Amino acid sequence: MKKITFLAVIAVCITVVSMIGCGSDSVTDSDLVIGDTTSPTFQFMRDSVGETSFDITGLGMELTFELLGQQFPSAAPSKLAYNKAAEDTVILVSSQYSYDTTSGWHVFTFRAIFIETVEFDTTTVEGIDSIQTLVNNVPVPNPDSTVNGLIIRTQYAFENNKLGSGVGHQSYGISAVPGFETLATVTVNGNTNDTLDFRFGENADTCDLDMNNSLTISNVVFQIDVSDECPTSGTIVANQNIVLNCVGGQGSLLDSLNIDGSWTATLTFNGQTTTISFTDGTTTWSYTEPCLDTASVANPGLSGLSGFTIKQ
Repeated sequence: MKKITFLAVIAVCITVVSMIGCGSDSVTDSDLVIGDTTSPTFQFMRDSVGETSFDITGLGMELTFELLGQQFPSAAPSKLAYNKAAEDTVILVSSQYSYDTTSGWHVFTFRAIFIETVEFDTTTVEGIDSIQTLVNNVPVPNPDSTVNGLIIRTQYAFENNKLGSGVGHQSYGISAVPGFETLATVTVNGNTNDTLDFRFGENADTCDLDMNNSLTISNVVFQIDVSDECPTSGTIVANQNIVLNCVGGQGSLLDSLNIDGSWTATLTFNGQTTTISFTDGTTTWSYTEPCLDTASVANPGLSGLSGFTIKQ
């Protein structure tokens, strides 16, 4: 599976459901069957997950920092940058800014393009990004070095040049102690929701996907400007409702795959490792992998969030 800029988690969904089916009966944890992690299908899923991660979270934040940097180039939060892969970039095509003096929201209407240069994936995104810059939980109109919190609310529509389109929203809270500066401890909480309508193919495989994808980010903690930083703790939980219809080539793992169901995947951060578990309600799989790809720091692997850095 290829990495999908901005919505890479979709590939996680596809590879996982290609092996777990669509069980929907209510069961207890003790009733779950332990999946076979030595099977060829599992190896395929593991490798694909390792390429795609849950980086929708970090890429959404990257756009927020780009908007803040355009409006407040010298402000502390504006100097933050998400540690994205070297082959990923974002081009801020246009934005309009206003400030609501009553509610304390900085409001940006934007159009941006996310580009993955290796696979030549481009995703065009249009929407509204509302940001509160906080000092001790109080919104301020002019962010400075005292800012120690952000609240982010984003609504958007997107279209990928190869796959399809969708809509979504993101809601984050980011707090920093003592503030947004080098070696500060940062905690991220929030959720995202995306509705997707995709058609894609690889080799002899073709698939149609309709999916509602929800992520919950809970107490993901890391330090700013620490080299190769992975979250020291926290979780990201993905819940998907999926309608997937595939026709595969001869011998394909996706051969005539048809799924209508739901599943849950959980990433648990443990510093330099990430534990991934998932279930379809009848079977569960769990494994641990390095948070960063040690062969290439530019590939954040399974980090989902690989930390922030301070722009010079």
